[in-house]
Amino acid sequence: MNKTSTMSKTSTMSKTLTVIVAVATLAAGCGGGASIDDVWARPSPPTAENAAFYFTATVDEGDRLVAAESPACGRTELHISQMQDGLMTMRPADTGQLTASDGTLVLEPGGLHVMCMQLVAPLVEGDEVDLTVTFEQAGEIDLTVSIEDR
Repeated sequence: MNKTSTMSKTSTMSKTLTVIVAVATLAAGCGGGASIDDVWARPSPPTAENAAFYFTATVDEGDRLVAAESPACGRTELHISQMQDGLMTMRPADTGQLTASDGTLVLEPGGLHVMCMQLVAPLVEGDEVDLTVTFEQAGEIDLTVSIEDR
């Protein structure tokens, strides 16, 4: 093998390694540094058909919650409860309400929440259920919901 061939091979390997490192760095950065805390739901009465899941998400500024799903629910929706004309109302949340403008998105009673519809079984205090939330940038995040009487 001559000197030119060895240098060419070394240069190609160096470029390949640089690309691999760059791709790995980008992949690690995809989805940002999402962290989700205080994931919970209230116990449900035995005949309840719906429940709500709550949590606090710390995500990249501008990231948006786009979906949620749980095997505990026949279907889920992203909802907001608000006072309107002296009455508490609930409806699907809109894009702006689900965007972490300051890097934090709080789902809490009386506000944003994951609406669990068509409960498969009652939520019992002390139990846990699985929940997967999907953010536009952070992607899918698997969670465990603690059933707590708060």
